[in-house]
Amino acid sequence: MEWPGLKPLAGHLKSAWEYGTPLRTEYERRSALVELDALVAVWLGMSADELIAIHKARYAILADRESEMWFDAEGRQLAKDSYAFGHGRTKEHYEQYMAFENKERTEPPEGYTAPSTRPSAKRKCVPRTPTSRSG
Repeated sequence: MEWPGLKPLAGHLKSAWEYGTPLRTEYERRSALVELDALVAVWLGMSADELIAIHKARYAILADRESEMWFDAEGRQLAKDSYAFGHGRTKEHYEQYMAFENKERTEPPEGYTAPSTRPSAKRKCVPRTPTSRSG
């Protein structure tokens, strides 16, 4: 899957753990979670449509939170929901960002780096044929 603004994960992994190994930004961590969901779905023999249906039926709150969430160019998360603010972010950051996006404010929130990316796990799902498993 392509993730705007992210280098492929395997591109910087080494056999030994080091400072640069972890996923440092909230955007990197979120993309890894979506990728893991997709990998497990393929492993279980599920289609992308089945995975999306499960997320809609069982995790509707995630879609609600995602609909009011953005990531800046540095991978920092801005969200309306207090459970999804992002590290060091507050309701005020979100309100300032929305005013900036709606052209009601000329300056972005402090610590924000343009441009922003809207998350969508659904857009990332590409229908695939499950691989056959033996054993």
